[in-house]
Amino acid sequence: MPCNVLLIQNEDNSIATGVFLNNTLTIPHVVKNSLDKVNEFPSTKNFSHLIFNKVVDKSELKQFVNIPILIVAENKIDNTEYKLVNSPLNFEKIFSFISNTSNFSLNTLKEYALGEEEILIELKNQILEEFTASYNQLPKLIDNKNLTEIKSTVHQISSKFSLLEMEKAYQLAKNIDNNILNNEEVELNNCKKLVIDIAIVLDQLKN
Repeated sequence: MPCNVLLIQNEDNSIATGVFLNNTLTIPHVVKNSLDKVNEFPSTKNFSHLIFNKVVDKSELKQFVNIPILIVAENKIDNTEYKLVNSPLNFEKIFSFISNTSNFSLNTLKEYALGEEEILIELKNQILEEFTASYNQLPKLIDNKNLTEIKSTVHQISSKFSLLEMEKAYQLAKNIDNNILNNEEVELNNCKKLVIDIAIVLDQLKN
């Protein structure tokens, strides 16, 4: 599933939705206020990540399975089950949470490198170079609705997502490549989501 964050918070402790964007990225999100009862929470099947900017009891969290959870706390809390950050919430904290809970892995790339560290470094640098170029180019191409160039750019990097075990991003890229000329509105929106996956790759490769 492409990135789509559900933020649950109290109205008296709300944050500006500007924390979900920076100069290049806008993280898709939905904000729900004042959800104090378990049965008020919406289904999370359409969301990739869940953030609580409110006091929450552990018993409330048991219903949320197979979804990464971030809890914003005023003070440090001893907890090994969920990701925790101190208040205030900002873009860097949200993106770090998304990046570090992605399916990114170098295991397949290491197999291609046959255990040779120099080959692995070369492969990583090649992907880093290609994805940096795509990250810089795609937002402008999307704004200009340059469908042919978008298709070409996405096609060039799509298989790399599979090498990095980001299968959902790979499928998203394949769909864009196959359909953007015939389904412009949907695939341009998907392109914006793919830019987030590209940013995740760059973040993980630089770590």
